[in-house]
Amino acid sequence: MEWTDIRLTVSKADAEAAEAVATMIAEGGIYIEDYSDIEEQVEQIAHVDLIEQELLDKPRDTVIIHMYLEPGTSPVETLALIAARMEAAGIPYTSETEGVEQEDWQNGWRKYYHPMDVGQRLAIVPSWQDYDTDRVKLILDPGLAFGTGGHETTNLCLEVLDERVKGGERVLDIGTGSGILAIAALKLGAAVAEGVDIDPVAVRTAGENAALNGVADKLTVLVGDLSDKASGKYDIITANIVANAIMSLAPAVPGLMADDAVFIASGIIDSRKDEVIAALEAACFSDPWPESILQKELENPLSLWLCAMDGDTIAGYVGSQTVLGEADMMNLAVSPAYRRQGLGRALVLALCESLRQKMQATVLTLEVRDSNAPAAALYASLGFAQIGLRKNYYQHPKEDARILRKELL
Repeated sequence: MEWTDIRLTVSKADAEAAEAVATMIAEGGIYIEDYSDIEEQVEQIAHVDLIEQELLDKPRDTVIIHMYLEPGTSPVETLALIAARMEAAGIPYTSETEGVEQEDWQNGWRKYYHPMDVGQRLAIVPSWQDYDTDRVKLILDPGLAFGTGGHETTNLCLEVLDERVKGGERVLDIGTGSGILAIAALKLGAAVAEGVDIDPVAVRTAGENAALNGVADKLTVLVGDLSDKASGKYDIITANIVANAIMSLAPAVPGLMADDAVFIASGIIDSRKDEVIAALEAACFSDPWPESILQKELENPLSLWLCAMDGDTIAGYVGSQTVLGEADMMNLAVSPAYRRQGLGRALVLALCESLRQKMQATVLTLEVRDSNAPAAALYASLGFAQIGLRKNYYQHPKEDARILRKELL
């Protein structure tokens, strides 16, 4: 059956009065498009960092009121009534009409959602489709919750889980949404998982998806503000959310991590990179740089910083400062989820080459805690030699620093 969509465009100033007119006339309901304060609304309701440009380009000084007429209702008569009421109210407007097929809007998106293979072991399969595969199938019905597996950030997290889950792990999924990450970890062999989300709809959907996959007895889903519901130690922690949320929970994450645990964070847009680097700095070091100092270093023309990216996820970074051909390595950090993969070595090698090419540096010097034997061994394998010791260089906790040096010629 085809309904009729009558679209009335009015100025923002006349929107309230026009809405009242439309409400009195419409029998099939109305729908209002108002983009005048989209940034504020998104911040309050959706808590996202990125708004699609198509929405930002919408006019801010007009409002569109949609009136839906049931099949069989004459739009001519309705338009005449609208004209009379709008004229009486002194409201200038324009109108358009369009036929609209009746549809289940909540489920209409399903035709665009298909099975997909992820990583080496996983397959994400919509609950209403059959998919013949030897992979581990994750049956999913995201409903109104975020997390179909198709979004780049979700896909990246799934790939890391595919690599990291070996069996028997305890998993915490912060901002669980549809439950896709927690359930994927369980299907890959994790022992138990906990999902936390501030949205009650997401919590319900995650529970339903756990039942679809036969892991309801292994997944606990709670309504809460990020990690405030978590307790104990976890082998894997995932957070596919946004930069603000990641930065706010970063201080609490180390206390939730078991020995050799990994923290998988994603959902960061490039314009928030510096802030997230500062948060990683705080999470990786007992005596981190303040964000203000880190920001100054990033903007310093004598500084050179390299960032390792996995899609839109910051995996690690290294920074240096060069004066008169002598470079000092200021910092090296690798996100917990990417450690023990040779990324630190790769960053140092890339820094050495970049310093030679871009900064014309001839030597590179760095400091490392005297007790940090693994780091010292890494630097020795890269050609660094100890040239001295700085007493009480580190303050939290207080410790001496080995001074290492490498020729770049």
